[in-house]
Amino acid sequence: MPNFPPYEGLVHIEDLVIRREGFHARLYDADGDSLGTLPADWTDDHISQAVIFANGLYMRGVRAGRNQQMADLRSTFAALFGGITQQNTL
Repeated sequence: MPNFPPYEGLVHIEDLVIRREGFHARLYDADGDSLGTLPADWTDDHISQAVIFANGLYMRGVRAGRNQQMADLRSTFAALFGGITQQNTL
């Protein structure tokens, strides 16, 4: 397998288990939890690239959620204490 970027997301790419059953390639993490299915004719490299893409989207959602949480906290503190003098971000 080629070199992949460091883990960020749903599953470590090194821990990805692919089991082909009929027309489906079933994906599992290291704990044996199901991650879903893809067409069985996808190569391992195609599947790995799809998982890397999904990991990236997952992390974008996590970052967006953190940013929204910080904005909500700032708004709440501003309402309670009349404003915040220092802007901190995650």
